[in-house]
Order: sequence, then C-alpha cells, then structure tokens
Amino acid sequence: MSDQQRFDQAQATSTRSSVDVPERPLTIRLAVAGMCIGAALAALGVIVAYVEKIAANQVIYADYGDNEVLMDRLVQTGVWQTVGISAALAIAEIALWLTMAVANWHGKNWARLVATSLGIVGFLFGVGDLVTSLIYEPVIVASVAHSIVTQLVSVAVLVLLWLPKSSYYYRSQVSETDRP
Repeated sequence: MSDQQRFDQAQATSTRSSVDVPERPLTIRLAVAGMCIGAALAALGVIVAYVEKIAANQVIYADYGDNEVLMDRLVQTGVWQTVGISAALAIAEIALWLTMAVANWHGKNWARLVATSLGIVGFLFGVGDLVTSLIYEPVIVASVAHSIVTQLVSVAVLVLLWLPKSSYYYRSQVSETDRP
C-alpha cells in the first residue's frame, strides 16, 4: 500500500468518525445557559442575603434597641459577617456552576453526574432557604423570589441534562474518545 493510499484511508476514517459525532443539541446549549444564569443568581444572592440581614436586624433593633450603641455594633458586625460568608460561598458556587457549564458543554458524562448531585443538594438547601425566608419577620420578597427563581433554574438544568437528546450526545462523546 502506498503512502497516498494510507493517507486517503486515514482521511476517510477521520471523516467518518467526525460525521458520526452529533452536533451539540439544543438541550445541552440551554442547560449550559441555565448554568450561567445560576452563576449570576449566586452572585445576586449576596445582595439578597445583605438585604435580608438588614431587615432581620431591624426587628432586633425594635425588640432590643434600648442600648443603641451596643446594638449598632452587634448588628453591623452581624451584617458584615453575613455578607462575608455569603460572598465566600457565592464565589465557590459560581465556580461550581461555571465548571459544570464548561464540562457539560464538552459532553463530559461525569460532569452531568456531578451537576446532578450538586443540583439535588442545592435544591434541598434552597428549599430550606425558602422556608427560612418565609418564616422571617418581615418576609423579604426579594429573598423569596430569588429562592424560587434559583430553584426553577436548577430543576430546568437537571431536566435538560437528562433528556434523551442530551443522553445521546453524552454517549456519542464517550464513544468518540474511545475510538482508536
């Protein structure tokens, strides 16, 4: 066999394998967009936590505000601790959302499994956050709306990742990497 025949055969094999790989389905593109929205919602969550803490502290002022100087120091310390913790957690959450978005964009099945696990845990924590927001006096509409929208985005992403077109895409990506 000549070099030209080997080259033609290799090119035909490479063309066949690239034809067999499906184009990225709309379900994956929408799931990745949803993950980017989830990252933005995580950043917005810091502001929501700040607003919620300020509102909760107003109740503390009303109940225990006899010593205003001491209460002011305690409240300000609590607010900034809450904002700091919320910001640190938001950075971690944003990193997870975006890492999962990139990995799922490239059809990594492990990323779909990790995103599902994180989504379930996040959903459970989100339900707890929503219940907590509803129990607080006063109820903060922004906090409740943020929780509901975040939950809807999480569920939508998980559903999109497990639709049949997505599953076919993930299977094709695995088989593409296994090809010699």
